[in-house]
Amino acid sequence: MKTLFQKTTDDPVFFLLGIIVVSILLWTLQCSFLQNILGMDSLETIVWGDMPAWGYGKHPPLSGWIGGFFSRLGNRADWSMYFACQLMIGIGVWFVYRTALLFTDRLSAVTGALMLYFLFHYTPSLLKFSTYFVEMALIPLAAWSFFSALKRKKMHYWLLWGIFCGLGMLNKYSFAMMILGFVLIFFSEKEYRTYWKNAGPWLGTAIILLIFAPHFCWLVKHDFCCLTHIQNRMETSWRWSEPFLTLATGLYPVLSAFIVLFLCVLPGWKKAEKQKINTPLFRWTLILSAIPVVVWSVMTLCHRAVVQQWFCSMASWTALLAISVFPWKITQTLFRRIAVFLLILITIVFIVFSYDLLFRTRDRLHSRPEDILNVVNKFWHSHRSDPIPAVYGDLWYCGIIKNYTPERPPVCEIFDPPCFQRYHRLIDEKGALIIGSQSDILAFTRMTGYPLNSVTLYYPCRSIFGKPRKEYVVVAYYPSRTEREKRK
Repeated sequence: MKTLFQKTTDDPVFFLLGIIVVSILLWTLQCSFLQNILGMDSLETIVWGDMPAWGYGKHPPLSGWIGGFFSRLGNRADWSMYFACQLMIGIGVWFVYRTALLFTDRLSAVTGALMLYFLFHYTPSLLKFSTYFVEMALIPLAAWSFFSALKRKKMHYWLLWGIFCGLGMLNKYSFAMMILGFVLIFFSEKEYRTYWKNAGPWLGTAIILLIFAPHFCWLVKHDFCCLTHIQNRMETSWRWSEPFLTLATGLYPVLSAFIVLFLCVLPGWKKAEKQKINTPLFRWTLILSAIPVVVWSVMTLCHRAVVQQWFCSMASWTALLAISVFPWKITQTLFRRIAVFLLILITIVFIVFSYDLLFRTRDRLHSRPEDILNVVNKFWHSHRSDPIPAVYGDLWYCGIIKNYTPERPPVCEIFDPPCFQRYHRLIDEKGALIIGSQSDILAFTRMTGYPLNSVTLYYPCRSIFGKPRKEYVVVAYYPSRTEREKRK
């Protein structure tokens, strides 16, 4: 008599879909019930999504568009952003499987996708919806359409490849490394090189350029501000340990996959069935996995800091890379052991993170929006009775006012030139609330030349069972033009 687990794992695709659905629901519910407020990245995308444009001060526009869409779809409820994050992960995992199926058997393809959930950035719920998770969906989608075009020789796959790569570039510039990988794979295989005379690859490339062109024009108009932001970030936080940390972060996904495979094959390994290297799968997974590691490692050697989270969206192929050279065949027994291992890991991670969220109080997880808005609105109404016309300063606090108030005033982040240009006239004519830290207040004063008197506001913060804390935010009132003229 088969157990429920055996019946479930008899069909590996069904089990993969089950894990995807359960992960989406599990982490969405955990975040929704155990966190009181959206994080910085989620609020950032909502702010961008409410400000339609072909680019923003930090990033291209796609993640903002998608974040804004899900926020409106969920009527501004927090759960919609947690769901969006997990949905992007689920889409990525599914299309890793679909891509692998073009090169290997069904069981190995499912295993290569399923093992992604052993990576920390696929399971813990503290990471919020952002451009990284959109990329985690788009990279597998682009690879699936690219290899489907080469294998199945259908024009519509080339068109899909162009669309997904164009959207990838419209989300993060690092997607260019995946396009470089596709080009290298295309020209390194004799079988693939013959396609360059066909219309498909050229139409796909034309679609990429067509989709990216409006953002490129926006970049030119705004003095390439996104690239300036990336350059400043890479230059200001470099440490001597950066190259070692970057290399370790890049190797971590592949090493994790090998460790899981070897641990699961150990019981009775002498009887395990041997297999040869899957050369086609090994070649392309190596190229797509190695390019970001090489590029970012070289950058660190040139004294450029790398944000380690950049790697999370580039790890899609690491488990398949390990499987392609694993000396033993993925059998039903080995798959079941991996499935058990994964279920145990997810259970432990869920318990640990739930405990952490229940008992450890943190400002940007457990502050309640209404507590912050109460003190902010009281301060504002001590100067004027009308709603706040605009907010300038730290994006997390600005995003709270934007997302959790019915008026949803325009938001302008500190050091975001395109945004300030957009709302400069409104802020000048009607005034604004300046919020964040003392340095944010001073930055606004230097920019406008108008002296501001700041006030420190305190608000409570507490997790369900954690110790209560007092947090604070610095605010200032910037009067309207009429008020400023009266004060002269």
